[in-house]
Amino acid sequence: MAYLTYYTHGLSRGSYALSTSKSLIRNLCYFAWFGIKLNPRLPFPRFMFPLLSVFRRRVASPSFILQVLNRLPKGKVIDVGCGDGQFLNSAKQLGWSTLGIEMDPEAVRVVRASGHDVIQGTYEALADFDNKIDCVVCSHVLEHVHDPKSLLLAISRALKVGGIALISLPNAGSVVLHTLRENWRGLEAPRHLAIPTFEGALNLTRTLGFETEATFVSKLETLDESLAIAQFRGTDMHEVAKQVALLKDWSGRVMETNSDFINLVLKKTGTRSELPVARG
Repeated sequence: MAYLTYYTHGLSRGSYALSTSKSLIRNLCYFAWFGIKLNPRLPFPRFMFPLLSVFRRRVASPSFILQVLNRLPKGKVIDVGCGDGQFLNSAKQLGWSTLGIEMDPEAVRVVRASGHDVIQGTYEALADFDNKIDCVVCSHVLEHVHDPKSLLLAISRALKVGGIALISLPNAGSVVLHTLRENWRGLEAPRHLAIPTFEGALNLTRTLGFETEATFVSKLETLDESLAIAQFRGTDMHEVAKQVALLKDWSGRVMETNSDFINLVLKKTGTRSELPVARG
């Protein structure tokens, strides 16, 4: 019941047209600013790229996952909890061999219709890829499972030694959470089951044979939606305005420990605790 309105089934026709229009500009900016070649994008000569500076504040930077994938040596990538397959589309364009894992049968139908390989099931499907995968993406999935440790161990076992795991999930140390409390967008009860701190996530991944290659900070990304939640709930918005002013003072001091999300680039070292993978 908690997932009846979860948006993993693709876009409506009208939403798709609007999304495509935005993608033309966004992908052009990604190409000009980050060297990320995605389609569709507007045809635009390189000598005119400086004119795109007008979009700097309107076009969000590509996810850290996309930026890392763009510069890694290409190989086989698995997206755990691939939803409607939008990430798989991007990864394939960047030269990766892609595979999705997804529980939702309707989302699986959408992904297959887009021409991607996808396994309908849980992360336990990773057990079929022992030491075979170059990269595993796990974006906003860990907080949805009852046993995050088993999921991380399954990712470690599927990766080759030296393989990369790209992990993103909400951060219990978020400054937005500690300011807006129950109105924080990242809580999302009852779908989010476990939300760690940055330090807790690092400690757990180290015990499972990962070393941290890089971390990325996400500054106040949940603020607007958290404010909308507060307003919807009838919260005293005068008091909220004071809290937002405090948050804006914090914006220049956000770091990994109090960022909205925990964003990790992890390398499998080959040394790990031998814990069993949960099986159904």
